[in-house]
Amino acid sequence: MLICNLFKKRASCSILFLCLAMISYKAFPHQNTLLRVPYNYSSSIGNIDHFTPQCQEALPGWDIRDPEFNQEEMLVVWRVCPKLNQDGTIRKDGKIYITSIDTETGNFSLIGKFKINDANPVPQKSVINGPEWANSQRGWEIFYSCYSADEKTVRLCKLDHYQNAWRVSALPLSRGKGIRNPSKNALDPDPSLYYQHYKGQITIGESLRKLHFGWREDTKKPIDVKLSPDIGQGKWMPDGRRIVHIKTIPSPQDGQTIKQLAIYDRLTNSDDLMFTDGRERRDPFAWNAPELNGQPAILSIVQNHRTDTWDVEVYRQNERGEWIIWSPIPPIHQDFRVNFSPEAFVFQEKSYISIVSYLGGDLEGWRNQPSIVWISSVDPNLEGVQKVRRIVSQEQDPSGISRKTDPESLIIQEGNAARIYYVDFGVNGEKPKLMNCDTGLTPSD
Repeated sequence: MLICNLFKKRASCSILFLCLAMISYKAFPHQNTLLRVPYNYSSSIGNIDHFTPQCQEALPGWDIRDPEFNQEEMLVVWRVCPKLNQDGTIRKDGKIYITSIDTETGNFSLIGKFKINDANPVPQKSVINGPEWANSQRGWEIFYSCYSADEKTVRLCKLDHYQNAWRVSALPLSRGKGIRNPSKNALDPDPSLYYQHYKGQITIGESLRKLHFGWREDTKKPIDVKLSPDIGQGKWMPDGRRIVHIKTIPSPQDGQTIKQLAIYDRLTNSDDLMFTDGRERRDPFAWNAPELNGQPAILSIVQNHRTDTWDVEVYRQNERGEWIIWSPIPPIHQDFRVNFSPEAFVFQEKSYISIVSYLGGDLEGWRNQPSIVWISSVDPNLEGVQKVRRIVSQEQDPSGISRKTDPESLIIQEGNAARIYYVDFGVNGEKPKLMNCDTGLTPSD
């Protein structure tokens, strides 16, 4: 069989007779063009599922990036960034859109669409996180980063549903703060907000300077809690009490700093490391796993020096309350060695993870690399067809492999189908498209 490593700077091919089926690629411009087109993953290599991806645009003609889904209400929210003049002043205000989702196809419906013209969101370049859903006894709300009154700095804003409309309000004492993640525990009286402090004025094409993190409950008289500088990016756990986050610590091997996982408890103001094994971890996510009787599980990406990859690992607690590795998930393909942006979802009482994997093994350069989106089952005890490792992204152009970001999941058809969404940036300068892809998961799985 002809197996080609098409992803090195200088392509090299060797003839190897192996018991592997071939995946065909359309070569990049600097590589040879011996292989067949169009590019596809219809065959398997190693343990990739035999599956033909089927994707469509979620809302044709719209430039939608970083959408956030409300599974319970079947709604989606996204930001349209403002357009700025060269001096940083606003030339055209940004907007926030909220629209319903077709429960049969997963496509976005413009029927009942809300366009919030006075939302005044800041550019994505300034604060990367867009609007985020929160839940509490008050119901579903949306928190996001907006302009302060001076139209130069960032502050926190929210949208709440009132009399069949969404109304905007700026949060008190929030100048210089940008949203990272709000809590979603419906039993909490008020949602809690995890935010980051930013310094500087919003300018065209520049990011604000990132400072320390903090949190507050969204009350009329909020109390801001400043977190230590070693606490980084993270998300609320389902209980709305704890934040699983990145913590910068000295490496036990060489004394250099590495990023590790920790859990901050807002009720005790304590922060506890999950691991001290010296392995770099990032991008945590927590959910209640049905395989663990509804107890929380946590996932992250972790650097694997032995294989030169960034794997996904899933963790659970043992009987002593210690976090242990439950399920290791290596990259699905040997050329796409950086797993990133993993998020868990539950379908038919089983946990799965959506992942985007980038070409090569360098985490720092991932944003500009060709990539694939795939899903994996979590439970390590599954066997046969129940064990899922399946590429769900579909190339829209046979001339190459596109860059893809931000996979998100949604359950449709009254719980009988699952969809994965991602932003596809194309290969020839096309406008980004939000793709809606079939996962192939069925109730029999």
